[in-house]
Amino acid sequence: MGDVMNFWHTIEFWRTAGITFAAVGQTLFTVLYFTFPWWSNFLGRALFFKAFAFMTLVDVAVAGRVWDWPYEDAIFVSLYWLLGLGIWYQFLAFLRVRLDGRQDAVSGNPHAVAEEQRAHANEPPPTHRSVGR
Repeated sequence: MGDVMNFWHTIEFWRTAGITFAAVGQTLFTVLYFTFPWWSNFLGRALFFKAFAFMTLVDVAVAGRVWDWPYEDAIFVSLYWLLGLGIWYQFLAFLRVRLDGRQDAVSGNPHAVAEEQRAHANEPPPTHRSVGR
């Protein structure tokens, strides 16, 4: 019983608890986000890629607290690089949205979106000419 109580006071316990806490939350987010149309825009794809990479990293970290396997360091190095790619992909997607001036539609700012809709409502409808008339 003393060993169990001492475990609560070790850094290993708190490390395992923190990784598990992060893994459960990130896995739930990624699974739920997968049910939305994340593939429909560049920013959504970038966020999903990063979420999946981070989920994989923390889930493997939890598994690594329980089991040992060969090449564990190489696996983690690969996962950190995958996460790094996801972070840069997310950053570039956000930058693209900002430069295209569509950040209000992405962030859901209702005032800016409504103003943009009002501005487009005052435009005359586009005219289309039929070919051959």
